[in-house]
Amino acid sequence: MTSESDPASAFVDALLTYSGLLLKIDDHMRAYSDAGLSAPDAPPRLETLRTLIGGTLADRFGDLADTDLRTATRTVARSVQAIEEEILLVPIAATRHHEVTSLPRRGRRRRR
Repeated sequence: MTSESDPASAFVDALLTYSGLLLKIDDHMRAYSDAGLSAPDAPPRLETLRTLIGGTLADRFGDLADTDLRTATRTVARSVQAIEEEILLVPIAATRHHEVTSLPRRGRRRRR
């Protein structure tokens, strides 16, 4: 992560790091379900993830004031809203495809 002297960059790094961890957990849960290893009556993944993360974090914020947690929630919500508004995911089907060619390898001599 970046230095705390630049709080905006540190926040972006934290979002990337921690959202990546949540994606990894969700991908694992999806793979487990796709492999047929989940109970047929298992709750939806988001519900399970909320329960899992909520239980994990329940006792971790005793040193923070409620106002600090509310500020953190607003900060994450504002960030997500900005990302949703500003970053456009272009559908793959709408993207003009270019043929991919390999670059020649450097440092290898051809034998004759």
